[in-house]
Amino acid sequence: MGLPGWLRPAIGGVLMGCVGTALALWMLHEHGPLSGGFVFGGGYGVLQVAITGADWLPAGASLVGLLAAVAVLKMLASALTIGSGAAAGDFAPSLVIGGLIGSAFGHGARLLLADPSIQPGAFALVGMGTVYGGLAHAPLSALVLVAELAGSYDLLLPMMLAIGIAYVALRKHSLYPAQVPNRAASPMYRQPSLGGDLLALQGRRVADLLLTPEIDPVGAHAPLSLLAEVARSAHRQRVVLVRGPAGPRGLVELDIVLQVPASELAWLRATDAMVPFAALDVDATWGKVASVLERCGVSQVPMMAEGEVVGWVGDHELRLALLESSRPAPD
Repeated sequence: MGLPGWLRPAIGGVLMGCVGTALALWMLHEHGPLSGGFVFGGGYGVLQVAITGADWLPAGASLVGLLAAVAVLKMLASALTIGSGAAAGDFAPSLVIGGLIGSAFGHGARLLLADPSIQPGAFALVGMGTVYGGLAHAPLSALVLVAELAGSYDLLLPMMLAIGIAYVALRKHSLYPAQVPNRAASPMYRQPSLGGDLLALQGRRVADLLLTPEIDPVGAHAPLSLLAEVARSAHRQRVVLVRGPAGPRGLVELDIVLQVPASELAWLRATDAMVPFAALDVDATWGKVASVLERCGVSQVPMMAEGEVVGWVGDHELRLALLESSRPAPD
C-alpha cells in the first residue's frame, strides 16, 4: 500500500478489530451471551469449542456453516495482523483454522451420513495437524505435536495419511517464505566459498586428481541397506549415482546413509536419501567444481563423458589442489 511502516500495523489492527467485533456482536445476537467470548483471545477457546462442542452451538447444517464461516474470518483476521506487520504469530492461527475446518467437515459427514457415532472432535484434531504440517512443511512435528496436545495417539494413522497428502500437495507453498526447498539448498550444507584462492588453480587440470569410480550406479528403488554395505567397502568414493529409466536422477551421500538406523535401512530407498543430480564435464575447471559442490550439497560430484561416469571429484580433491598450488616451487 506504500504506507509508512508504523501505520500499516495500526490499519491492520483496526480492520481486524472491526471483523472481530462484528462477529462477536452477531454471535451474541444469534447464539446468546455465552457465545460472546468465542471469537476473542488467541484462538484456543475457539479450538476447544470446535473439538468438544458447547451447549449454545446450533445443530445440523447451521453448525457446519458457523464453523466454516469462523474459519474464513480467522483466515482474514490472521492476514490482517500478520500481513500488516503486527506482533502476531502464525502457529496458533494455523491450528485454529485447521481445527475449525476439520470440525466442520466432521459435523458435515455426521449430518450427511446420518451416523451419530462420527466424532467431529477427531476430525478437528486431524485438521489441526494437517493444516500446520502441510503449510509449515513439518509433517512429523505436526503429527507428534497434535497427538501430545490430545493426550492420545489413537488418531496417529488418519493424521499420517492426511498430513502426508497435505505435505505433498503444498510442496510449492510454505508458511515461512525463508524456508529452503530441500537439504541441498540449505546454507548449512554448502561448501565454503573459496573466493580468490581459486585463481591459484588456473591452468591446473581437474583430471589430475580425479578419483576412479569404485561404486557402480544404483537404481532409484535400491534399498538403503545395499548402499550401507557398499559405503563400508568404499575407500575414497563418498557419493553414489542414482539412475532411473531415463538416466541419472540424483546423488546419495554415503555418510548420510551410514547415519540411518539399521531398523530403517531395509524399507528406505535411494530416492529417500538422494539430492538432485549434478555433474561436471571432463574439461571442467576447479572454479566450476567449487560452484557445483556449493550448489548441490554433497561432498563429491561425478565427471561425465558421453553419458558415463569417468571419475569423481569433491571437496577433498579441491583442498589437495589448493595445497599443491600453494607449495613453493623447488629451487
